[in-house]
Amino acid sequence: MAESSKASSSRTSKTGELVKVYGDLYVRAYWEIMTVAKYYYTWVHKLPELHDGDAPIYAADQIEMSREDAVIPMPASDLVSMMMNVKEWEKTFMHIVYGSRANFNTGNVLSQVSRRMNTLEVVGVLTKFQLPTTFVPMRDFSCLRYLTKITEGVYAIIDVSIDLTNPIRKSGVIIRDKGQNSEIIWLESVPDMRSRRREITIYASIINSKLVFEPKQWISTLLWDLKRQRSAIIEAKIHVLPNVDGTLLEIADNMKLFFKQCVAYEADDKRFEVSRNVSRNGEFRIMGIKRWIALDNLDLLARICVTSFAIHDITPLKVFQILVKMNVQLLLSSLPGVDKSCEQVLKFESEDGSNSITLHRKRSVRDNFEYYFQEASRSDYCSFVIARPMTNEEVEYFIVSKNGDPFNLKLESTAVSGFAIMPNGPGGLNSAGCLVTYVMQLNRLPQFHFSQALKQLVNDLNQTETGLNKERSLFSCMPCWKQ
Repeated sequence: MAESSKASSSRTSKTGELVKVYGDLYVRAYWEIMTVAKYYYTWVHKLPELHDGDAPIYAADQIEMSREDAVIPMPASDLVSMMMNVKEWEKTFMHIVYGSRANFNTGNVLSQVSRRMNTLEVVGVLTKFQLPTTFVPMRDFSCLRYLTKITEGVYAIIDVSIDLTNPIRKSGVIIRDKGQNSEIIWLESVPDMRSRRREITIYASIINSKLVFEPKQWISTLLWDLKRQRSAIIEAKIHVLPNVDGTLLEIADNMKLFFKQCVAYEADDKRFEVSRNVSRNGEFRIMGIKRWIALDNLDLLARICVTSFAIHDITPLKVFQILVKMNVQLLLSSLPGVDKSCEQVLKFESEDGSNSITLHRKRSVRDNFEYYFQEASRSDYCSFVIARPMTNEEVEYFIVSKNGDPFNLKLESTAVSGFAIMPNGPGGLNSAGCLVTYVMQLNRLPQFHFSQALKQLVNDLNQTETGLNKERSLFSCMPCWKQ
């Protein structure tokens, strides 16, 4: 009985210590973030101070923190709700984060921290910051996310990392209610993505410049996602279901998630069988789906090749525009028959064209249709062009009429191919060069030599000065695609 009481007392003492540590980290982060915000933004001056006798005082010019402000076309209540829901937060910022989950090993600590700090809510967040390439390790971040109501209509969401073995990452979003809009200030102590092993890769310039994971990139990604969610069908040569919008977005989300799994620095060994350093210089990775998973679905019998390469003196925007067409063309090259032409039968696009989902079809040798579903996402941070095949049955059930047996039909697919395109330097889509990651399905074209295709791709892009002839020269070994 005495031992049980002693153990309980020990746990209580440890919990109390954690509550104090987490509370002190939050107080310091809050003060730093608000000090910088008040220094640069006049409307923040009128906000009340955080009442805590132990709160430190800092000068704004002594705090290293990036900042960005914007008006977000989203009510403050919806924005706060999304940020505090870890699943929705990851879905919104899928281009940046990966594998997030909430409330990790925190027990009743969070409720005690919330009461001590007088916050509305505290949630534990475990996530990874990911660049879309196998060349750069992902960085794990565990943090506590605090929601504080500063005054009526003004909120602060503060992230404070709790991994005390690494530099503390502090991030804050101050949100002011503007009716159907939200005025926000995003502040970030940008994490150091450089590997402790100091590996030299083509991504070194991006990592060293800290151009990724800045407030500007988070806001840009948020605005892009809101535009994407409000996309509309602007072309339909086939009948579509009345509420098909959500289904199209879900199919595209699943494609991008699988793409991100393929390009992870360390592939999930429970899902993939990986051979690294296939070429002499370790330029690409060959990987396959483990057979016990593949039994569930024939398209899981995949052999996938992944690589990243640099394109010089050509803007990411131009490369993106070319690959939007060429990605479907590559998929068509795997089909039997001479005629590789296809038609676009559906287009679901955001108002500014920054996101486009299209469905293409080609008549097969048995007078059926082969379909390809593609999403092209364009942003200053990272652009994606990703596609997958769809069967007649999948298109009929999910997009056209809901007719058919859904038992063997899935929104997910591992037969995903495509590209991620990142600017290689400042300038966003108009920077002087870009870094491209390519995921290619080898099982759909087993006789095709990946390294030869890659060499053709890089040479054609680099050797064309203006970019006007790239659509003709790029993958010249492939048949042309007729829109």
